[in-house]
Amino acid sequence: MVRHVLAVAALFATWGFGQGQDKTFYFTHPASAAEMEATARAMTIIAELRSILPDPERQALVVHGPLDKLVTAEWLFHQLDLPAATAESKLAGEHDEVLSLFRISPSASSADLTQLITAIRLTADLQPVTSMERLNLIVARGPAADLAAAGWIVRQLSPFDGAPPTGDSPACPMEPIRAFSRGAIRIFRMKSDTTSESRLALMTAIRTITAMQMIFPFDSGKAVILRGPSDQMAMAEWLIQELDRPSEAQTAQATTMAVADGVVRIFYLAPHSPQSDLSALATQLRTGADIQRIFPYAPRSALVVRGRPDQVRTAEGLVNRFIADVR
Repeated sequence: MVRHVLAVAALFATWGFGQGQDKTFYFTHPASAAEMEATARAMTIIAELRSILPDPERQALVVHGPLDKLVTAEWLFHQLDLPAATAESKLAGEHDEVLSLFRISPSASSADLTQLITAIRLTADLQPVTSMERLNLIVARGPAADLAAAGWIVRQLSPFDGAPPTGDSPACPMEPIRAFSRGAIRIFRMKSDTTSESRLALMTAIRTITAMQMIFPFDSGKAVILRGPSDQMAMAEWLIQELDRPSEAQTAQATTMAVADGVVRIFYLAPHSPQSDLSALATQLRTGADIQRIFPYAPRSALVVRGRPDQVRTAEGLVNRFIADVR
């Protein structure tokens, strides 16, 4: 991958800070009002400039701000005006911050861009992030380590210069860095016949059972993006394997995973059991076994519980009695 890196610290030291100046950036091609607006918005978010005026007659943007921000704005403007064929470009600035531009797959949809932005902003700890839909690219600013995580997410889900991987990802290979103070990032891909409803139910099950909060969908490739500590990630991986990719033997009996504070167990009811049965059984386990982490996973007629070993043993007796009564 070719990367263009421009160090600007020397320019900052020479020019100084805080001196407001005007600068006019001219488009090299006929730019529509929408393109001017999108470019101005990207410069506002990434360079933190508040005074940007479109000049349609001269096909230009007139920008006012301190010189350090104008340097960032100039680099960004030229990257957007004359997009390079490379997958990634970078501008190195002060305070360990970097401006990065990630080009994504030409076939990416508006929904893909939106979901990528959400995942990058929250899982990679980046806030100055925006997209240019016309160019199929994402622009972000932040510490180099966080931007490296963002680039990894893009390459996993929507690479500019090739097809994305089809299997589950390894952990983002950058620990330990600040971006992973709350764990690693992984991407899991569902089975080809997994419906959107089943994937949503699985994501909710993972949140409920593991307490993991950073879980995001990516529709293309039926992927799920997760970030969390190793113990939560291990539970999430096990739940995905058991619920999205179970064997016939698994669905015929309960399956169990030992965790630090007890047990995670999946009880399978008869195939195609009504949601009302799952909900009724979940209520019985909450009251009879004092288990609070319970999720009825309707796509597999399963009930997922997490509790102490004694609670889960009580739950097993209640489940067996419920199944016998239903029969």
